Amino acid sequence: MGLTIKSQLQYERDFCNLMCELGHHAERVSSSGKRKLSVCDAVLITLLKTYLVEVKATKEKSFKIKGLHGNVEVANKFNILPLIAVRFKGNCHKPGRWVWKIITPNINKINFEDESDKI
Repeated sequence: MGLTIKSQLQYERDFCNLMCELGHHAERVSSSGKRKLSVCDAVLITLLKTYLVEVKATKEKSFKIKGLHGNVEVANKFNILPLIAVRFKGNCHKPGRWVWKIITPNINKINFEDESDKI
């Protein structure tokens, strides 16, 4: 993917701001990616559920999900949900579009045309 640290931080902030605009509460995890035990980029809290969120961005029309085992394990251990949020940018039909999905064993790719899961 090749994102700079600064741009990755901005995507995490953008996701948190979007979730707050939608009436939820989201906090970016300041040490995400820096510590060996960090498993998410943000924590999202809704009225009914809490999510550990991994934020990604791509110029492609799909994003392959891989390497999120720590996120899933910790989420399952504490009875919360693992979520991936992908910002599609660049040459897509609608650059800047977000798609978020609950990470399940059968999900391996998110496409630009996918609808976001209800949170």
